[in-house]
Amino acid sequence: MRFSITLRVLSAILCSFTLFMEAAVVEKVYVANESGSVSVITTSNNQSEEIEDGIGASPIALAATPDGSKVYVVNFSTPGSVSVITTSNNQATEIEDGIGSDTIALAVTPDGSKVYVANRGGTVSVITTSNNQATEIEDGIGSSPIALAVTPDGSKVYVANRGSGTVSVITTSNNQAEEIEDGIGAGPTALAATPDGSKVYVANYKSTSNVSVITTSNNQAVEIKDGNGPSIGFSPQALVIVTYSEEERLIKSFTRYCPLNPQRGLRFNSQ
Repeated sequence: MRFSITLRVLSAILCSFTLFMEAAVVEKVYVANESGSVSVITTSNNQSEEIEDGIGASPIALAATPDGSKVYVVNFSTPGSVSVITTSNNQATEIEDGIGSDTIALAVTPDGSKVYVANRGGTVSVITTSNNQATEIEDGIGSSPIALAVTPDGSKVYVANRGSGTVSVITTSNNQAEEIEDGIGAGPTALAATPDGSKVYVANYKSTSNVSVITTSNNQAVEIKDGNGPSIGFSPQALVIVTYSEEERLIKSFTRYCPLNPQRGLRFNSQ
């Protein structure tokens, strides 16, 4: 009898703990406003507040650390700056030292230890998130860097240099950079890494119809052109990589469209 009561008490405690942990989850949306502020929306009730102190001029892009503790905001200005928002209290501070001019894009490494910032003035800034200290990379960066992509393992950052028509590759362990020229089209504007990190695809905006593919193991690039393989439209300017399992799609289709009905038995829809 006592054993049964003890189990019930332990079960009640564990359930209470689980409920508490689920209730502690907070979800927020951070919005960059060109007017010089960042809005914060709490998704549970869609209530919002505006952060102005610590935000620079013309915030244009944001990225959160994987643990959700900080949001970094690129302020598109000259000289450039990056604001750091602590999400627990929405207090912001502005980083200026080590940030280049015309800041325009940013990317956070998967482990959250670094933030890479593209400065159209011709550099890439690296922020160490533990102390928010920043340094600039100049060597190996082309003209007008405009977009970045981090490989899933965090070992490399690829930078689209729109002005010079090149892509820079930064090794994150030492922040050394090199430029890829061959195989890159004119005006690279956007890029994305595949989930396994084996390739990076680059949209070349100034090319008539051109996307570049970089093999990350050797940083060799080739161009996919209209009429040479898949059709590419005029002036590609954005891209996204989508992966899925055909087996998973079949299972989901089966689950959604072919429920088990005790009265009618099992029906299979091949669509």
